[in-house]
Formats: sequence, structure tokens, C-alpha cells
Amino acid sequence: MLEIIIYIFASIALVVAAVFMVTRLRPGSNDSIGSFDFGKFKTREINKRGVHDKTRWH
Repeated sequence: MLEIIIYIFASIALVVAAVFMVTRLRPGSNDSIGSFDFGKFKTREINKRGVHDKTRWH
């Protein structure tokens, strides 16, 4: 019984790791290490919080 539980948890961990690797390392992904778009991050954070961006030139 214990072997079955260990097998199930190991299988789930492998599936989660595989999904993470496929989504993180797919070709053409702009989220790779070293390329950070501050403007995109700032816009996403401001929209998430629902505030007005007073730093933009209008």
C-alpha cells in the first residue's frame, strides 16, 4: 500500500515538473532569464491594483 502512495506522488511530481519545463522553456518565450520588460511588468501591476499611473506623460 505504501509503495502505491509513493508511486502516485512521484508520478504527480514528474507531471508537474514536465508541465513547468514545457511552459518555461518553450521556444520564443519572452520570459526567459535575462530579458525583463519593466514597462510590461509596471502596466500589469498597475492594472491589477486598479490605480492610475501618474508617471506617464500625457
